[in-house]
Amino acid sequence: MGPERGAERARSHLGLESSTAARDIHELRNLLEAWRDARRTAWQTVIKVITTGILAALLVGAAIKLKLMGFEQDAIVWVGADAVPQLILLR
Repeated sequence: MGPERGAERARSHLGLESSTAARDIHELRNLLEAWRDARRTAWQTVIKVITTGILAALLVGAAIKLKLMGFEQDAIVWVGADAVPQLILLR
């Protein structure tokens, strides 16, 4: 039994003995590559969501901490018929 005969048996065993076997293998490789790309993109998305969540939590925590430390923001309020701005402190 020569190497060609062994290769034919292997292809037959895998169901790739037809004339479209090369195209089938090419399509399978493309499908596998697409699966790997989708998996990589999914992981990247998960990492981005976690990172965004952590940053948002830090910002909220900083805002709460600043308010607890007594820092308050001033607001300009328009008062009167002539709309003269007055600076008042909101508490």
